[in-house]
Amino acid sequence: MRDERFEAPRLTPGLYTSVSGGGSATYDFGSPRSALSFLWGSSDTYNDLRIKLPDGGGTTTINGAAIQPPSGIGANFVTISGLGMFESVTFKSGGNAFEYANVAAIPLPAAGLLLLGGLGGLGLMSSRRRRAA
Repeated sequence: MRDERFEAPRLTPGLYTSVSGGGSATYDFGSPRSALSFLWGSSDTYNDLRIKLPDGGGTTTINGAAIQPPSGIGANFVTISGLGMFESVTFKSGGNAFEYANVAAIPLPAAGLLLLGGLGGLGLMSSRRRRAA
């Protein structure tokens, strides 16, 4: 059983990773993140994704049974958001292995800028419609 911890720079696009049965891999981001996406290759009941919320907010666990790939496909692209901010994720396998790839965590500043840009665009569209009417 191996438990590993990595800093955020260890996240490399396109990197395939596997956690052996009974082991885990934790990615510490160093700053709060708002969303996580990755390719979940083993959506088995013995695989868990644990998301640590900041400031003692607890942990949210997503079991592999909740992630069902489409029929005939052995992997699923997963995007997790709406949990608020989180500071680390742990990929844990209680059985054979937990395979995953392309882990990308979106930092708070990027999400905030996207939100502001979207709201600004809506404001512009609204003012143009009022002028045209």
